[in-house]
This record gives sequence, structure tokens and C-alpha cells, in this order.
Amino acid sequence: MPRQLCRGVVHFTIAGIMGEDVMIQSFSPLEIKQLGGTRIEVFQGIPSKINPTYQLPGFERLHTSGGFGAMSFFHYAGDGFDIWYSNYEMTTKSAFIARKEKPIRDKQFELSYFPFIHSASEFAGGFEYSTFDIHYSPAYLKKFAAHSPGLAAFLEKVEKRERADLLKDPQFLSPSMMGLVSRVLHCNMTAEMAPFYYESVAQLMLIEVLQRLNELSGKGAIKYSAYDIERTIAAKEIIVSDLSIKYNIGSLARATGFNEWKLQHTFKHLFGATIFDYAQSARLEHAKRLLRDTADPIQLIAMQCGYPDHSNLTAAFRKSFGCTPEQFRSSGK
Repeated sequence: MPRQLCRGVVHFTIAGIMGEDVMIQSFSPLEIKQLGGTRIEVFQGIPSKINPTYQLPGFERLHTSGGFGAMSFFHYAGDGFDIWYSNYEMTTKSAFIARKEKPIRDKQFELSYFPFIHSASEFAGGFEYSTFDIHYSPAYLKKFAAHSPGLAAFLEKVEKRERADLLKDPQFLSPSMMGLVSRVLHCNMTAEMAPFYYESVAQLMLIEVLQRLNELSGKGAIKYSAYDIERTIAAKEIIVSDLSIKYNIGSLARATGFNEWKLQHTFKHLFGATIFDYAQSARLEHAKRLLRDTADPIQLIAMQCGYPDHSNLTAAFRKSFGCTPEQFRSSGK
């Protein structure tokens, strides 16, 4: 097990890749102890009885199991960054010692610095959880600090070994950020070419985070109430609950009891995209999953994703991904 990342690492964390709407705390899989002090042994490789959901070429594979259930960890060591995809299948309610971190919702993220690991995290039994982390070295981040005052201030705390959060509060992923996570999880390149791919994703993800930071710290930034945020999250859940339906802003506002103008602005603040762009991206990502995981005809997939016919889906798909649905399916991506 590598030890150098146990202390003083900058973590970019996404919770709830599986889409479970649960409050969880993800933690570094490099050192795990059950609450009470019992250290959990982590082993190289993945048992043959476990069939990993994703190929993840070039990733190191680790696992552990016990009375709590099973954990699988997939680790890629890059130049100045590490990527971790972790899966937790919990059979019983379990508590673990981990790093200090705020609870984050499904599909939220934060960039944080932890000078030490010291906190408790709980998992409910009978659920499957997944997290996606990118660990950036301070040296890697310094390359971007000259262009981001917020990042420079964050790194000042890192140099002093002070606990720090770049964004102050967890934020929701934009459609483009979700697409970056999906690119890593569905990468089918050779182990020789994959490193170049992962490096581009790590850099693009950091740029997205810094862009969100700029938006949140810009002049005249609007503060939103807890009610505004919960109503907007409810609107997002309506959108993704049935992607065969196209909702307009008026119907979403009525369904959530929210002002149309405020809904649009709060949505852009929370998710980094307009309602239209978010819904469009969600429909196209759903189409990719169906093309990859089913043998359904393209016309049926188009209808399931809110497009009236094959040609509408093809036009939108080509504009976003540079290929037709048929080409995407045949490529096996």
C-alpha cells in the first residue's frame, strides 16, 4: 500500500456515483480502521468472484472484506495527481475512522486539504456506495494559482498545513463534469494510451472546479436560502426522474412552488448549467448508457431520452460527441 498520500493531500471528491440520494462521507482508502480501532487489512487485486463494473485500464486494484461487507478500490497514480474509484457494498451498518470531511450529497464535489486523518464515517447496511476522488499534489495546483486568487489563498493554507476547503461548501456537478467522470469510468483504451487520457481529464476537471470558484466568488454573487436550494434540487430530480419527458421552466416552477426567474438563476448557481443544457446533457448521457448497455433499437432509445425520432437524437448526439449513435455503439465505448 502506498503511504505517501495519507497526510497532506488535496482531495477532489465526488460522492454517490451510483446515484443513490444519500448523505455519505467518503474517505481515503489508503488507511482504514473500524470505529474502535481495529485496522482493516487491504489486499492487492480483486477476487475472481467480483466482476468490476468498469475496466479502468492502468489502475491498481485493491480490496477488503469483513463482517461489514466488501470494499473495492481502483487506483491510478499520475504525474502530480492520483485517481481513486471506490465501491462499498455494505451488508451491515458500519462505522470507520476516516479523514474529516463535510457530508456531501449525491453528485456533489469539493476540493479540500486534510493535514491529518481523524473523523468517523457511517454507512447504512444493505446499500452500495461509490465515490470518485482525484488527489492533486500542491505542486500540480501551483501551476494554476497565478490565474486563480481563490486557489492561491487555498494553497497558502496548504503550505501552513491548515485544514482548507476551496469552495467553502460542496457544490453540484455540472453536466460537463459528470461527463469527465464518465470518460474515466468507461475508458477502454490500452494501458499504454490511458495515462494521457487520465491526465487530460484531471486537468479539465480542475479547470471546471476553478471556473465554478470564479462564479461563486464573483462580484455581486447572489446568496440563496436553504429553501431556494431544496426547491431547485427538487426541480432537478423531476428532470432526471423520467428523461422521456421534456419539462419547460413554467411546469417545473409550478411543480416545485418556485418563482420561474429565481428557479433559473438558482439552478445555474447550483449545477453550473441552465435547465435546458442540464436536461439536454442528462438525456444524451442516458442515451449513451442505453447504447452501451442494451441492444434496444435507436428509435426506441430516442423516445426513452425525450427525442421524438431517430434523426433528432442523431443530430444532438453528433453535435455533443462528434459521432452518431450507431458509431458510438459500434465503437464499444
